Amino acid sequence: MNMEGMTKKIALLFIASLVTFSYTVSAEHPAWRHGGDSQRMENHPDNLAKAFTFISTRPFDSVDGTFFLDGMVGGDGMDFFKTTMGYSDEEIEENRKRAIVFFQQRFGLDVDDPRLYFTGFQVDPAADYRSVMMSGKRRNPAKGYPIVDGGWAVAVVDPGGIELGGEFAGRHVPPGTMFAHGGSYVIKRGKYRKDIVINYQSRGPMQPVGIGGVINCEISHPKLGKGVAWGYFEFHNLSNGQISAQVRNVLTFPGFGFEEESIEKGLSESLASNR
Repeated sequence: MNMEGMTKKIALLFIASLVTFSYTVSAEHPAWRHGGDSQRMENHPDNLAKAFTFISTRPFDSVDGTFFLDGMVGGDGMDFFKTTMGYSDEEIEENRKRAIVFFQQRFGLDVDDPRLYFTGFQVDPAADYRSVMMSGKRRNPAKGYPIVDGGWAVAVVDPGGIELGGEFAGRHVPPGTMFAHGGSYVIKRGKYRKDIVINYQSRGPMQPVGIGGVINCEISHPKLGKGVAWGYFEFHNLSNGQISAQVRNVLTFPGFGFEEESIEKGLSESLASNR
């Protein structure tokens, strides 16, 4: 075989080995194993089992400018709990009590403190909050899927802010800082497909940034497990009297990817075995 023929043969073998290696690594990656063989045909981000992108951009008429977050979140959330979640009065009360305990234990907040505002809430449907990207789907609807969002929230209303306790003892947060518990993102996919319900609660204080604020939540789903929701929101008071709720919220399962999860799990198991 001449030199040119030998070079081509070696090049072909090298390319073939790369393809084989690439397939082997991908097939062994936990992100593939998580969903089984069928997941290999789906469109999932590398190192994740599932990802969602939620947005809101549409101007709407504020129900009442004195409402929580200028009308974006208004009322007491009872319609959300009863109509969307199907809770009884007893279940709503149990949910409320769990929220109170959560705010106390994680953040050292007493919901009866006059420096705080504690309420059930539902995001105003007029804000047109929706899921525009859901990984694993080859096609997402152009307008996305509507989201019904509600739960329990605490906001710091004292101009001087407040000092936290619990897991964040000694940390001072400014007015406008928010905390959530017992929240649910309900993704409405039409009458012929089941809703996707993702539950959430605050990972840490959701503090104001600029003219908006951050979204920082732990999320959970019966099949997808635990994850994280990170995002940002602003409320724009428009010249025509309407409000524009600009929300960008990204959800990932697992929260920080399979690789970090595996590393941290291995570390914690190693520490436990050495005790």
